[in-house]
Amino acid sequence: MAFDAVLLWFRRDLRLDDQAALYQALRQGRRVYCVFVFDREILDALPPGPERRVAFIHGAVTALQAGLAAAGGGLLVL
Repeated sequence: MAFDAVLLWFRRDLRLDDQAALYQALRQGRRVYCVFVFDREILDALPPGPERRVAFIHGAVTALQAGLAAAGGGLLVL
């Protein structure tokens, strides 16, 4: 392990299976901090009302968070 801590920023690939970035983070860091950021600039520009893309992403982030928790980890969502 090369680092005491590694930050893994989930952006587009919100899965745990076959996740190359997570694999590398776990190989290279003693501790891995996982984060997902909802971008307010993008969200605020969307038209008012239900947005299916945001609902889909929210569901994927919730599943990612649950999967990491089941494996003993966590996900910081901002």
